[in-house]
Amino acid sequence: MATEKYLHSFNQDLDLECKNKYFQTKKKSILDRVNLETYRLLKCLDFPISLKNLIIEKFMNFWIAFNPGSKDRNFEILLPMTIYHVLKSQKFPLNEKELFKLSKITNKEFNTFKQVL
Repeated sequence: MATEKYLHSFNQDLDLECKNKYFQTKKKSILDRVNLETYRLLKCLDFPISLKNLIIEKFMNFWIAFNPGSKDRNFEILLPMTIYHVLKSQKFPLNEKELFKLSKITNKEFNTFKQVL
């Protein structure tokens, strides 16, 4: 009986460790993809690369805030919206149609996110 209780506790600790490791790996993977995509979008839109760190920081804050498994957490949609948010807050002129062409976001998704952010 005591052994079963110990094994159960050990399995819970192991599960928690695995979940934490998975979350850290996923976070790093997302961060790497966001880093590359941010660089690409800023270059294509002719904005300073110095904004990249600010955009990535905001992206991670938004990404963590959204529930796991929601479509709002999809980085292909969330990143262009984060770029839009940061550029507008920094008073940079941004052509939304150019952002649509360069990213995989639709006008409907854009308007939905504009209301959320």
